Order: sequence, then structure tokens, then C-alpha cells
Amino acid sequence: MLVPAVLYNDEIKRKMLEYKYTNDMMYYSGWLGDSIPNIDDDSEDNCTVQYAIVDGDNLIGYFTYMMDWYTSCASCFGLFSFDRGNKIIGLDVRREMKKIIKEYNVHRISWRMVSGNPVERHYDKFCDKYGGKKFVLTDAIRDRAGNYHDDIIYEIIFQKSSIFFKSKINLCKCPYCGHGPSIKYDFVDSGVACELSCIHFYVQSVGEIHSDAYNKAYREWNELISDFNLRNRGK
Repeated sequence: MLVPAVLYNDEIKRKMLEYKYTNDMMYYSGWLGDSIPNIDDDSEDNCTVQYAIVDGDNLIGYFTYMMDWYTSCASCFGLFSFDRGNKIIGLDVRREMKKIIKEYNVHRISWRMVSGNPVERHYDKFCDKYGGKKFVLTDAIRDRAGNYHDDIIYEIIFQKSSIFFKSKINLCKCPYCGHGPSIKYDFVDSGVACELSCIHFYVQSVGEIHSDAYNKAYREWNELISDFNLRNRGK
């Protein structure tokens, strides 16, 4: 169960210090130093969320993140397990992530991880589930034994920002219905969505490439028309 971390302030810090100078601390902090949390019962920013994970009366983990309410972005996630293999930790964290996504209707989630962390496959699965991205900074971190680790960044966008490009009406009108295309360019993944006003639409000698997205849409329109003409040949 997740409870306010301030209720277990001293115990959380003591348990985390037991892992000082270990790779477990490196996986949590992201570097060779300590990152013992400052747990405050009167957070001024109202953005830092800190939980103790408990099983009955036993402290089994610590979970924290930052929630920027203005930008609707959750980041700076941190998870430390004091009872490896206890399934309650994973269940509680997943429940909180579901709340962030469903109840807070968050726009963006991002977090970092040091390669070698045994939870990587779970992070990969979660990221893939929501169509996120994984960025790898190769050999960015070096442990005390001289081994290099990748610095990995995960990012998930739930509501993608977009802008609309207005086509040149005199060049891009459909000769059948008279409507122009609506082309949406997605900043995040360069995806293009075209709303077809008419199945017969085609582009006549577009003299200006507005963007990569517009160029992609242009090709998609022509492929659509070619397919349409093949299917209707001889009718």
C-alpha cells in the first residue's frame, strides 16, 4: 500500500543508507553519489509526490515523482525496493501510474534509468504499451568497478500537440468535390493524418513543399488515387 512518505521519513532514509556505495544506489540515483530524499511534510511546490510502500506495518519500498500540474507532465520518477521480489511493490506502482494516466489525464511522462537495472524489461513493456520512445545514451555512466552503463531515457506522450498547414486552395482543390485536404502534422513522431473529403482527391502540381509531413501526405494522396483508378478501371 502507498502511504505518505513523511510517515516513514527516518526509516526510509536509514534503509536507503544501507545501500550506500552499491550499484543499487547507483541505479536509483543515476550516478555514484547518494540521493537520499528530502521528505518534507509541507512541500511548497505541491509538485513532489513521495510515497512509502508498506506491507502491513513493514516498510518495503519508496516511490517518488514530480507532477507539473501546469504542463501536465510527470517526471523525475524514483523507486527503491527494500524487499526484492515482493509483488506488492510492482502492484502499487502500477496502480499509481494508472491514476496518473487515467485520473490526472497527464500529457507527458518521462523517466530515466541506468542500464543493468533488472527492471528494464518492465519499463520497456510499459513504454511500448503506450507507444512511447526509448532513448539510449551509450556508456554515459561508469560504476566503481570501471564498467560502463547506458543512460536510458523513456518518454510517453498521451495527447500530442499538432499544428495545421493550410494548403494552397487553387492548387490543392479536389476537382470532384471542390474541397481541399486537411493535413495535420504531429510534432512528436512526424506522423501525418489526412482527413479525406473526397475519395477522388488528387494534388495538381504543388509548387511548394510545406514540410516533410506535407510531402508525405502528398505521396499518400497519390497512392490512394492510383489504387482508386486501378480498382475502377474499365467501369
